[in-house]
Amino acid sequence: MPILLATIIMLLQACSKGSNTDEPTEIWQSLISVTIGPNKTIESIITDNGKTWIVTQEFTTEFVDTTIRCLAKYKLLDNSSAHIYSLKSVFANTPVKASSYKEKHTDPVKFTSAWKGGGYLNLGLILMTHGEGTHKFAFCEDSIATNNAGQKIAYFTFLHQKPVEDTEDYSETRYFCLPLKNYLDCDSVKININTYSGIKIVQR
Repeated sequence: MPILLATIIMLLQACSKGSNTDEPTEIWQSLISVTIGPNKTIESIITDNGKTWIVTQEFTTEFVDTTIRCLAKYKLLDNSSAHIYSLKSVFANTPVKASSYKEKHTDPVKFTSAWKGGGYLNLGLILMTHGEGTHKFAFCEDSIATNNAGQKIAYFTFLHQKPVEDTEDYSETRYFCLPLKNYLDCDSVKININTYSGIKIVQR
C-alpha cells in the first residue's frame, strides 16, 4: 500500500540580484505552473490561459528540471516576461488507483471552491489545525466508467490523514490540484470530498 503523500509546502526565496523590492500595484496572485531548469532556477511560469512568461530574476528552488504547481504572487511586465514576488508549492500529485490501498483515510476538511484550469481540477479547501505534525494527502482514482448517457467519467476520492497529535484550533486555507493529463478522454471528473457537513461531490 502506498503511503499517503504529504503535501509540499515551501516558500521559495528569490535572490536579490537585479530585483526591485518596491512592489507595484498591478500584481497578481493565482495558481500557476512553474518550469524549473537543470540548475534549480525558475525559467518561466505558465498561467492557466496557457501562456508562458519568462522570469526576469534569478529564483532558486530545491527542484531540478521539472514543472511544479504553485500559488504565486507576480507581475506581468510585458507580453513575454514576469517578475515573481513569492511562490508556494501546492499538492498536485498524480492520482493513485484505489486497488493500491488497504485503507483510505478521509479526515474532514471544509470545501470552498473548485474549478478547472491549467490542466488541473483545482480545489480550495480549509484544514482545521494547530500546526502539529504533518497532514498527508492523496488523490485516489476509484474508477472510470461510462454512464447511461454515454459520458465517460473518472471518479476520485480526496484522501486526508490528520496527525493524531494535531488539534482543530484554527483554520488554514490550502489549494490542491488534481492533474488531468491522464484523463483527457473523459467527459468529466467527479471527486468525493469528506467535509464537516458530509460528503461534497464535485464534478467538472
